[in-house]
Amino acid sequence: MLKENFYAAKSMMKPFSLGYQKIDICPNFCMLYYLKNVELTECMTCGHSRYKPRTDRGKTPVTYKKLRYFPITPRLQRLFISSRTVEHMTWHQSHHAVDGVMVYPSDGEAWKHLTVCILTFQLNQGTCILGCVQTDSTHSGHLLLLILVGRSY
Repeated sequence: MLKENFYAAKSMMKPFSLGYQKIDICPNFCMLYYLKNVELTECMTCGHSRYKPRTDRGKTPVTYKKLRYFPITPRLQRLFISSRTVEHMTWHQSHHAVDGVMVYPSDGEAWKHLTVCILTFQLNQGTCILGCVQTDSTHSGHLLLLILVGRSY
């Protein structure tokens, strides 16, 4: 079902959209203009202006940079709507490992230790474990990865 133009395709997909939130940020990545800082016009750290200078009056101010925040909760909930994705998200429970053979990270000793330490995960059928891993130990890169692992006991 091919739509005749981009607008028609976009309007058809709108009900399925999960949405996002736009948050203004400092151009030097010092701070977010969010919650209690939403009214500020200059960065508290570096003093850089939040908005680009405008010569024409009456227009809304334009920020230097925006962050698009995609809330994770509705995205996780959507994974459990379809029976196909539920099968993938709950694979760890039905997967039976062969002793001494690591086919998947859940077969490893570290995962088994996590299972023993955090028994509350065993009580909830649809639990997902989220982990945040820093890839650079010298803190120079500040690159963080979000690892989503479907986990269900």
